[in-house]
Amino acid sequence: MSYNILGAAERNFVALTGEMGMREFDRVLKEKVANFTLVDTKFVTGSGQELTLGGQFTTYKMTNGITITLKHCPLYDNIVYNRQLHPITGKPLESYRFTFLDFGSRDGEPNIVKVVRKGREFVQWYTGGSVAPGSGYSKSITTMRSNSRDGYQVHFLGEVGIMVRDPRACGELICDAVEATDDEAA
Repeated sequence: MSYNILGAAERNFVALTGEMGMREFDRVLKEKVANFTLVDTKFVTGSGQELTLGGQFTTYKMTNGITITLKHCPLYDNIVYNRQLHPITGKPLESYRFTFLDFGSRDGEPNIVKVVRKGREFVQWYTGGSVAPGSGYSKSITTMRSNSRDGYQVHFLGEVGIMVRDPRACGELICDAVEATDDEAA
């Protein structure tokens, strides 16, 4: 992905993944640093009898200024929508998915931006019944309301989207683990 944006000042990737993808990322980086001698580590915190051991790698800074930061995407872990399970862990295969987004800049412009229809980012209104917000119950026959409900409804509308200016540096890594059948295992 980074070859598609050679010459860009920033090469910052965010990878959306599930719990299992975060676990695998952490496991790989811990294997990578296992032979290092860490002098001032933050894996041990606290003091006295109140010590805590632990930490999780969520960012990797590579050569040539490339950075990958993980963000948890709970949708990938949802077993209601993701029914295909990993043959070893029994967790959803989607939990291992990585969706890479390029959050770098090109010519001073961010690659991923929020776009809004003018005047429609956040519109709200109410439909009054016997009650209206701020004015309470109607006590006059001349008060106009739009329904006979003993209450009111509040409505919201937003026309917002996300634009990826240059999608060439975005992509996905999808786990393709399938359980072997009896014939294949033999």
